[in-house]
Amino acid sequence: MADWRTYAKAARNTARKQAPGARRAVEETARRSAERAGVYARAARTAADEGTRESRGQLRRDADQWRRRSSAAVTVAGRRAQKAQIGKRILAAVRDALIMGAALFAIWFVVTRTGVQIPFQVVIGVVLAVMVLRFGWALYAQFAPRGRADDKQGGPGDEPDRADEEHRR
Repeated sequence: MADWRTYAKAARNTARKQAPGARRAVEETARRSAERAGVYARAARTAADEGTRESRGQLRRDADQWRRRSSAAVTVAGRRAQKAQIGKRILAAVRDALIMGAALFAIWFVVTRTGVQIPFQVVIGVVLAVMVLRFGWALYAQFAPRGRADDKQGGPGDEPDRADEEHRR
């Protein structure tokens, strides 16, 4: 049997013969890995750019959609406000309250001329209270929600009578 030196010499010679090929294989593998890494990096950058473009486009579409919706909501609210004639209703409520106040002052003036002494501060307090109550009630009556669930169910006196039915025919 050959000794270990023979085996070592044969291994060294084989390694010398294979070294240039192994070196080339290692260099080629490293080069291909670097190329693949570059390709992967470019693909990742392209995907990120496309995703960014898509997300920007989606954001623009969403913003346009919300802008149109809010514009429509503002338009509808404006139409409802015009239809409700809020300014006219408030002015009518103020007018009614002032007329009631003036009427109470006139009554007070007539009563004091007959000899009954009512202090002016009391009259001012009563007139202001009545005016505030009237103005508040007018606003509540105009803007209170109509048609509650209880009202829709109906009650014992809500059935139409025969005269109404005959009149409808």
